[in-house]
Parts: sequence; C-alpha cells; structure tokens
Amino acid sequence: MKKHSPSLRDVAQIAGVSLGTASRALNNKSNVMPTTRAVVLKAAAQIGYKLQIRVPTTVASKISTIGVVIKRDPGELPRLDPFNYAVLCGIEDECERLGLSLMYASLPVNRFSHATTWSSLLENDDIDGLVIVGVVLRDPAVTSRIPQHIPVVLADACADGIDCDRVVTDNVHGACMAVSYLIAQGHCCIGLIGSSETEPEHPSISERRQGYLHALAHHDISKAYIEDSYLTGESAYAATLSLLKRSPNITAIFACNDDVAYNVIRALRDLGLRVPEDISVMGFDDKADTVDNPLPLTTMRVEKELMGALAVRQLYERAVNRDRPPITTIIGTKLVVRESVSKVVCRQGEPA
Repeated sequence: MKKHSPSLRDVAQIAGVSLGTASRALNNKSNVMPTTRAVVLKAAAQIGYKLQIRVPTTVASKISTIGVVIKRDPGELPRLDPFNYAVLCGIEDECERLGLSLMYASLPVNRFSHATTWSSLLENDDIDGLVIVGVVLRDPAVTSRIPQHIPVVLADACADGIDCDRVVTDNVHGACMAVSYLIAQGHCCIGLIGSSETEPEHPSISERRQGYLHALAHHDISKAYIEDSYLTGESAYAATLSLLKRSPNITAIFACNDDVAYNVIRALRDLGLRVPEDISVMGFDDKADTVDNPLPLTTMRVEKELMGALAVRQLYERAVNRDRPPITTIIGTKLVVRESVSKVVCRQGEPA
C-alpha cells in the first residue's frame, strides 16, 4: 500500500500547535516565537515533511498566503465541530497542493452561528485572500471589517452586504431527497426536529426545513409534523419528547443535522421506543464523530472537504479575475443508508 506523504496537519499535531502557527513557522513569517518555530521545524524534520516550492506564476505573484476565519461554537468548552474541521482539512490540503501558506483564526458565534465579535485576522496584511467558514455575518460592525482589497470566499457562510464568491451545499434538494427516501420506505407521518421558523438560524438549516416541506408537497402529503428547536442536544431532546406527546402516530423523524439526530434517538429510547423498529431517524451532514453514537445513522452526506478545496480554488482563480461577477458553487449531497431507517406500512386513515 502506498504511503502518504506527511502533511502540514501532521506537523501541527506533533508540534502541538495550530495549523496557522505551523504554516507561519515553516514559511518563516515574523509573527512566530523563536521557540515555537524551533518546535515546528523539529516536528517537520522528524516526519520528513517537505515544504512546497512555489513555481513563479501570474497567480502565485498575486496570492501566496490564505487566511481562514472559521466559526467556533459557544459553550463551556468552545470547540471546532467535526463539520467545520473537515472543511478546514479540505482547505489545508488544497493550499498544500497549490503551494499556498495558510493562516487560521476562529470566530466565536452564538447558537445560531451569528458572529459575536471579530477576528484580528480580518485586518492582517500578510494574507492575500480570505475564506470565511460557517459564520453568519449580519452585524455591520463585523462585516465592515471584512477586507475589500483581497479576494473573499464564503464557505457555508453568509455576509450581509458583501459581494463575493460562495461555496454552499444544496440543502433544499438534499433535504427533499432525505424525506423522499423516508416516504419511499412507506412513512406517511414524518416529523422535523432541529429548525426554528421564528429564530434567526443559519440559512443552511432554513433551507433544510424548506426541503422537508417541498418533499411532503411533492408526494401529496398535507400534514407536516414540526417541533421548533435549536441545534443543541438539550433542545433537540426536549423537542422530540414534545413532538411524540402531541403526535404519537409519527413513524419517522428528519433531523436537520446528525447531532440533532443522535439526540432524537436518545429521547426516543428514553420513551421506550426502538429505532428503527418503532420510529426511523434520518440525519444530515454525515459527520465523522461516531465513537459515542448509539446507532449507525442513515443520513445525507455533505462533501465538506470538497467545500474547503473549492473555496481555495475560487480564491486562487479570483486573484487574476478580480472583475468577474461573484460566483456561487453549489455542491450536491448523497444519501448514505445505514441502520436508523426501516420500512413501514402506512396505517389506514393516516395522511398520504
């Protein structure tokens, strides 16, 4: 089996530093402590990591260092979730392939992914292009700091008043596919957990709600079973209990992401219900953090690494096409069938 070459991520992990710090150290940037640089260089030498040698080109002369601002969810232990980490890995791999340096900073957001502050990376003169990942930017105090003199790409993100390239998931069609699959398995009464019509949620989640409703309408199912909730585990759990209490005839639930789906399963089991024998559960995202999950989840795969790679590619091309109109790249989803959905016979008298 062919052995893969060491990556920048490997160097960062061994050195115990962030991807941005490892990149700056290896590219001899000035804003790295000498001791940190020595640790990174030692780690690189230890695993045989080779620096990219850039070939002078028109594009390379315009863009050499990419900045990445990525959302950091709230909580007692703020974290970079697996979805956005996968996007970041795609960005890193594409930067390495193109011989570009990478600088990284996280941006705190609230439970609806809205930025609550700004990052100094937005004003860093060392970056030639910027990728913003997962963040909803509505506050003019933050959006006004986004640089206009360099290319900017939004990956699963949005920013009011900013005309720039975007890379997004086809959430509406993906959710419609997910619910249509449940209907094809005989489910007539399908619930929705993980979305809120009254809250300023992330556009991706609103689009998944739209897809759910489109699927029902397309299959002439008039009754929707929606329990508004947030994307947090506690909210999803409580919403599931509430939904089943008022609509015990439900045979399937579509969750707006995988984290919500696993908390739906937890609530169903606490109610004494079996998944999928009593109720089927469908997720969305296909996250990689499956260690503590109770059941292999049927879900819609989002190509997260590809999203990151395409964001870098759009920056790279935008560097020599600054006057080109903004382009939005829409990435499709793929159904992944596992064990959380089963067939059911629609009972007489239920909507179909």
